[in-house]
Amino acid sequence: MKKKFGKLLGGMNSGRRQRSSSGRRLRLESLEARRLLAADLSANHNYFIAEDVNMDFVVSPMDVLLVINALNQGGARSFGEGESGDRLTALLDVNGDKMLTPMDALTIINRLNGEGEDPAVPYVAFSYNVTDTSGIPIVGSSVQVGQTFRINVSVQDVRPASARSITDPNDPRYN
Repeated sequence: MKKKFGKLLGGMNSGRRQRSSSGRRLRLESLEARRLLAADLSANHNYFIAEDVNMDFVVSPMDVLLVINALNQGGARSFGEGESGDRLTALLDVNGDKMLTPMDALTIINRLNGEGEDPAVPYVAFSYNVTDTSGIPIVGSSVQVGQTFRINVSVQDVRPASARSITDPNDPRYN
């Protein structure tokens, strides 16, 4: 009886070996190609407003002064690869060429002078007030964390009448 079970079990093992060796083999399968996308960004250039050197979102004579002071202290120079933007107090590379040159100061001066262009004419005027949920104005427009409030925004079209469209359904002259 023991021999019969041994033959039976032995036969099962040999069949299993045959099936596994004749079945699928381990193969390597290549995945899709991977590409690294890199950008050549300068840590010394403001990509939002290039002429805003001190990052206050306003182009002012202070921005020119920072560039001129940096030029006076170290002269025209190239920004090194190892310089990081976290220790910088001013983004001095105005034109994005990875160098500090007098052209950076001139670019800001040209922006401030407007290069002979008319100043931008506003199309709309905004005003707002902050109130609590019952409509009572909040003094100083300061809101506490977790406080529920409303912001009421008013928008007025301040374009000259000649610039408005007759086909605008919001225009009172529209029929």
